[in-house]
Amino acid sequence: MINFISDKQDTNVDILNDVFCVLFDMRGSISLKGYEMRNKEQKLFSERVTLRVIIAALIFIIIGVILIWSMSGKPWTGKWRTLQVLFEQLGALIFVTATITLFWELMAKRSFLGEILVKTQVSRDVTLAGLLKITQRFLDDIDWRRYIEKSSKIDIFFAYGRTWCGAHEEHLKTAIKNNNARVRVVLPDPNNKDTVSELTRRFDIEEPEDLKGRIEGSVTYFKGLKAMTENEGGSVELWFLPECPVFSFYRFDHIGILATYKHQKGRGNVPTFVFEQGGTLYDFMRQEFDAMIKDDGLAIKVNLSKG
Repeated sequence: MINFISDKQDTNVDILNDVFCVLFDMRGSISLKGYEMRNKEQKLFSERVTLRVIIAALIFIIIGVILIWSMSGKPWTGKWRTLQVLFEQLGALIFVTATITLFWELMAKRSFLGEILVKTQVSRDVTLAGLLKITQRFLDDIDWRRYIEKSSKIDIFFAYGRTWCGAHEEHLKTAIKNNNARVRVVLPDPNNKDTVSELTRRFDIEEPEDLKGRIEGSVTYFKGLKAMTENEGGSVELWFLPECPVFSFYRFDHIGILATYKHQKGRGNVPTFVFEQGGTLYDFMRQEFDAMIKDDGLAIKVNLSKG
């Protein structure tokens, strides 16, 4: 008796499972069929509208041809002459309008809509990225002074930035003095041989020691700014990254600037992107920098108070 009840319960469970499976399959099938039906209906509606426009255009073209042909015979006399000219011009107008409509429907409309969709997508992508400007003149075509002097939070990541540092030392000092700016800098590790070797090759520098000296020169530069903060306020922090940079970037409060590097040797103009907070580019830059400087991050913090 107990075995019978147990078998019966198992049978009921199996039946319920089968019912649920059938219902689930039916639900999924109905949902998929409903989508396919709506898609098919939309396609049929679009085709019907296009067909109706084509038929109407052809009818009007025929009407226009008939009017032009019937009015091009023997000129009417007297007061009917004006009416003949009117019908002839009306036929020409109908013929031209219907022909243009037919051409638009068959060819131009789809091309025009396709172009609009492409431009709309590009505009949407630019907006999502928060992009403000693209330039190849990294040093000259960006308002560095305004960005630096108005900022209270400055993040910098570059290879050594000797030219940039020399050009904007006073601007950085102004930001520290007026805004108590927090300056955080990440440089390639000058003690990492692989990093120094790759940067030496990339920048077409003869000796690795020369490249290492340039990085150490930037360290000395930021040590000087660090010393200034003891009297003026603000802060300067620095990290070494044991990796070769694939781009450089700068953050000034809500503005980000990213500059690419070349595969060719030597210096030259490079594409540079200026973007604002809230876009995907700014988020990417912030995540990269945070990944470097966090406690267990990619970079090693340097004590600027030593030496």
